[in-house]
Amino acid sequence: MSKISKALLIYILSFVLFSNVAHGQDAFLMGGINFSNLGHQKDNTSSINIEYRPGFHIGPAVAMKLNDHFDLIPALLFSLKREYSESTIYIPRFDNTNASYRYDFKSSINEYYLDLPITLKFNFKLGEQQLYALAGPYVNLLLFDDSTTELFVDGEAREFENQFEAKFSNRIDYGIQVGLGTQVKSYIIQATYDYGFYRTMKYEDIPLEESVRNAVARITLGYKF
Repeated sequence: MSKISKALLIYILSFVLFSNVAHGQDAFLMGGINFSNLGHQKDNTSSINIEYRPGFHIGPAVAMKLNDHFDLIPALLFSLKREYSESTIYIPRFDNTNASYRYDFKSSINEYYLDLPITLKFNFKLGEQQLYALAGPYVNLLLFDDSTTELFVDGEAREFENQFEAKFSNRIDYGIQVGLGTQVKSYIIQATYDYGFYRTMKYEDIPLEESVRNAVARITLGYKF
């Protein structure tokens, strides 16, 4: 079974379970565009240039009414998060302590996630406009990626094997989501920001650990059905 088939199977099963929970509640179909900053390293000493590239997210959400002002909103989203980055690392030479090797990495990152945000929604009015604010935790599962990386050593291209496949022992991303939105009849539009907490990423075949976090900005449209 291919990676895409496995990811779709996981999403379908999760969707079925989510639908059972959503029975009798206000349900929404959500979708939109996102821009990501992926794998930002803590205490990073390398030089990194990042180009944000649009991805997408789509899936159901449920509004569980708590009282006149507050709702609990769990959602289940299939999302593509993309980024292009160029980074430079200098490694000292063994034969000359006053010189270094220059390693340049050019990476096109395409990561597919199953996102589960659970936010508290506060409803309020500004004049006649119905608005709401969102805040709450999220947990995301990295399903697979098709990222590519090019390596140049002192300006010369070198072969580089993408180390993602089955190498990461931590595919879970978690953090907090905040946002603002408005609802007009059955339609909603909202802007949210996912701030990932630093987490330790380990590699199974490489003696390396690093602390990384993700950050994602989203524009989402939704329809209540």
